[in-house]
Amino acid sequence: MPGFTANAGGRPRSVIEELKSKYLRRLPELFENLFRLAAPNNPPMVQIAATKEIFDRLIGKPQVTIDATTTRVDVAGLYLAAMKRANAEMQPASGDAVEEKANEIDAGKNIQIQ
Repeated sequence: MPGFTANAGGRPRSVIEELKSKYLRRLPELFENLFRLAAPNNPPMVQIAATKEIFDRLIGKPQVTIDATTTRVDVAGLYLAAMKRANAEMQPASGDAVEEKANEIDAGKNIQIQ
């Protein structure tokens, strides 16, 4: 259709973007409240929480280092090895049984297959 736009309003604003635009002008006031909460006249736990928030906002949260070990597993190779072991267990120990079966098939040449 001419003139039709599937997303006429553009990308929708996220809740975070809306909150930023709404409270950005109040940022100095909000920081002042945090500084008041970090004052020595407040309980220690309030001071610690406020100080943590101030530092997180001003210098950023500390990086978290994750020490991980990864292992690559070849599932197809494991499956193939298991199938070979299972097949080897099913095979007769000597070639005599295979020859006997071949002789049975040769002897039954007069069997009609439909």
